[in-house]
Amino acid sequence: MDLISLLPLAPEDRIYQRDLQLGLLAELFHHTKVALIFLIFVLAIIWKLLGPLAENHPLFPWIFIGTAGIALLRLFSIHVMELKPRWLPEPNDRHLVFILGSTLMGIAFGIINWTMVPLLDPIQLALLGLIWTGVNSVAVQSMAGSPLAFTLDMLPNLGTFVAMASMRPPIAHNSLFLLLLIIYMVALLVMSFRFHQSLRGGILQGLKLGDLALRDSLTGLRNRRFLQEFMETEMGRTLRTWSVNYNGSSLPSSSLALIMLDLDYFKHVNDTYGHEAGDEVLRQFSLILRDTVRKPDLVTRWGGEEFVVVAVDTLRTPQLTLTERIRLAVEAHPFRLPNGQTIRQTCSVGYAFLPFLDLDPDGMAWDQVLNLADGALYVAKREGRNRVCGVMPGPTLADSPRALVAVGKDLEGPVKSGLVSLVRRNS
Repeated sequence: MDLISLLPLAPEDRIYQRDLQLGLLAELFHHTKVALIFLIFVLAIIWKLLGPLAENHPLFPWIFIGTAGIALLRLFSIHVMELKPRWLPEPNDRHLVFILGSTLMGIAFGIINWTMVPLLDPIQLALLGLIWTGVNSVAVQSMAGSPLAFTLDMLPNLGTFVAMASMRPPIAHNSLFLLLLIIYMVALLVMSFRFHQSLRGGILQGLKLGDLALRDSLTGLRNRRFLQEFMETEMGRTLRTWSVNYNGSSLPSSSLALIMLDLDYFKHVNDTYGHEAGDEVLRQFSLILRDTVRKPDLVTRWGGEEFVVVAVDTLRTPQLTLTERIRLAVEAHPFRLPNGQTIRQTCSVGYAFLPFLDLDPDGMAWDQVLNLADGALYVAKREGRNRVCGVMPGPTLADSPRALVAVGKDLEGPVKSGLVSLVRRNS
C-alpha cells in the first residue's frame, strides 16, 4: 500500500507511481523545512507568553526544550534525506522516517497542551488557541504531500484538547466546546486531503506531460531524446562497474549492448499498402521488441523504421543471442494490416558493446559506439537483409585505440585495417 498518497492510482497511471512518490516527498520536505523554522519561532513566542508558569511546573522548561529538539532533529533528518537519498533509496522508507518525526512532534505538543492549559487564564487560553490555529493552518499546507503525516501530527495535539474537554473541561459548556473541536479536526483533515489531491494532480499532470515529450506517439516506446538522457546515466553506471571488475587480465562480467534494428523493405509496405498499414507494422514491430527483450532492457524508436535496444548487464560475447531471437521473432510474426490482410516482414540488426575499448573503457562515447552498431546494420542490409551483424574490437585496435572515434557508417576500411572485426549471423 502506498502510504505517501492514500488515493488510488488509475491503472494507466501506475507507471508513474514511483516518480509521483518522489515528487510528493520533494514538496513535503521543502515546505516542512520552512514550516519547522517557523515553528521554532512560535515555540519561542509561547515560551515568552507562558514563561511565568514555569515556576509552577518544574517540567515546563524540559518539555519546551524537548519539543524544540524534536523540531531541530526533524530539520536535520529531512536535510540528510534530501542530500543523501541513496541512504534510504525507497520513497516509502523516507516517508516512514518523516511520519515518525510528525508523530513525535504531535505528541510533544500534546504534552504541552496537557500540562499548561489547566494553568491558563481565559486570555492566555484564547491567545494559545489563536497560535495553534495558525500552526495548524501552516501544517495543513506544508504537509499536503502526505495526509497521513499531517493526521499523525495533528491528532495527538488536538486530541489532548478533546480529552481535557471530556475529563477536565477548561471552560463552561464543555459539550459544545468538544463538538467544536471535533468539527475543527474533521475540517482540517478534509482540507489536508483537498490540498493533497490538488498537489498530487499537479505533479501527476507534469509527469504525464514530461513523459509525452520522451515517448514516441505512434508506438508508445521511448524516443531518441529519452535514450540520450538514459544513456548518460546508464553509461556512468556501467563504467563504474567496469572499473571495479576489470583487472587487466579478464573482461568484466557484463556491459551494455547497443542494438540497431531496421525493418527490411519498409518503403515497399508504405508504397503498396499505404501509410496507415505502415504505421500498423511499426506498432506490431514495437510489440515484438518489447516482448522479446528482458524487462530491464530499453526499447526506443530511433526514427522512421529504425529502432534501438539497449540491453543492460549483458555478457560481452561475440554472438549476442538476443539479436537472433529478435530476428527470428520478426520473421515468424504474421503482420496483420488494417484491411485484414497478412504480410510477412523481416528486419536487419547491427550491434556493438559499450565499453568498446577493453583498456580504455571511456575512450568512446555511447553515441560513437551506436555509430558502430549502425555500421554493422548497414553491412547486414548490404549483404542481403534479414541478418545480424556485430562489431567487435579488431587485432590492431590496441595500437591505435582512438582511431575509431571518427568512424562513420562505412566499416569497410576499419575492417581491412584490423581495427574492428565483424560477427555475422545469417538467416
